[in-house]
Amino acid sequence: MNQTNILRIGTRRSRLARAQSEEVIDLLRTIRPEIYCRIEPITTTGDRLSQHNKNITEAGGKGLFVSEIESALITGRIDLAVHSLKDIPLTPASGTVLGAVPRRLAPTDALVTTARCALMNLPAGASVGTGSVRRSAQIMALRRDLKIVPIQGNVETRLEKVRRRRIDATLLAVAGLTRLGLTEEIDEELPLEQMVPAAGQGALGLQIRSDDRRLADILDPLDHKPSRIAVEAERSLARRLGAHCRSSVGLFSQVRGVEMEMQAVVLSPDGDERIFIRNTAPLVRRDELLERIADELHHRGAKRLLDKASG
Repeated sequence: MNQTNILRIGTRRSRLARAQSEEVIDLLRTIRPEIYCRIEPITTTGDRLSQHNKNITEAGGKGLFVSEIESALITGRIDLAVHSLKDIPLTPASGTVLGAVPRRLAPTDALVTTARCALMNLPAGASVGTGSVRRSAQIMALRRDLKIVPIQGNVETRLEKVRRRRIDATLLAVAGLTRLGLTEEIDEELPLEQMVPAAGQGALGLQIRSDDRRLADILDPLDHKPSRIAVEAERSLARRLGAHCRSSVGLFSQVRGVEMEMQAVVLSPDGDERIFIRNTAPLVRRDELLERIADELHHRGAKRLLDKASG
């Protein structure tokens, strides 16, 4: 086989990561059937820490799930990296770019419970397992009577904790459950106004070397422009806010015809204080929209809440 027709795809070893890579391979087959894709599983620092129940946020955040993959890309061990876009640092590794953002799946969060009920019907004192400061703060803003239990691990690990009744509930991305064929586990898909997602949630990021023009051209048909515009807006606003892995920040944008709608939430880590903004602007003026939202968030005290999280 011609070596130029072999595409080495780097990804994490989890079942979800493999499913995401297979999704990309299926898309590639529709446009370039002559290309043979080979998955190269890579164990990341974040995976190793999760296996030992280490706190990912304190250790360095979601970037720990991509650093080894980015290194393999830069050194030429792989040609393409497939990530959950929300895991990619706001400033990707030098020498790399996002070659494509395929059509985004649902950006929402799902509640999975032992009682098979909605969030507002959980009994007082019920335990909700999550390692996300964004999710825990928004849960506490809604239900101060619930108990947040820090947990780590992949989707299957967290679901197993609910099945074995070690916790009463957990939160998972709807997109991840969809990609794994586990939507029957969902008891409630939380409304975006209650649980604003992480920047890029539900989307995949196809990362390539910035000088690989051939692969950029191959991937171009997979780039879903409305999804890309939306997630880039979310990531841009996160940078403007100075958000990081310990920030209780949710950001979501969607393109509606010639307009963009953006919603943002910044909370104190305990959920006691919450600043929520939703605004719309013409798509061609999206940079002004992001600047306006960032200014309003800071005017209403977002920096103080972000500083609380840093402390």
